[in-house]
Amino acid sequence: MEAANGALGNIAGGLTLDGLDGKDGETIAWDAGTNAVTGALGNAAGDARFRHLEDHAGLGGEHLSDRGKFADAAYKNSVGTGINTAVYEAGSGIESDLENLAKQAEKGDG
Repeated sequence: MEAANGALGNIAGGLTLDGLDGKDGETIAWDAGTNAVTGALGNAAGDARFRHLEDHAGLGGEHLSDRGKFADAAYKNSVGTGINTAVYEAGSGIESDLENLAKQAEKGDG
């Protein structure tokens, strides 16, 4: 479910930004694909990390204080954002390379 949420969230944000920027259909399609994959991967990676920590008593707990709950939430938010940013940046670079290869192939340069 986290992966689907990430994919849909990134697609919605990307479509909004591309629409406001007046991007063409081909760019929007590339961006939607990248946004879907990176959103899904970023959320899935974060979810796996947090589950691992919860399973090994690194996060959460039955008797966690309010301060502990706050610290866990802050950790999850910051680390989750970092993971999603890293995955998106990597995916964006790959997308750019693939777009350039496709353009070269259309021109007969590749």
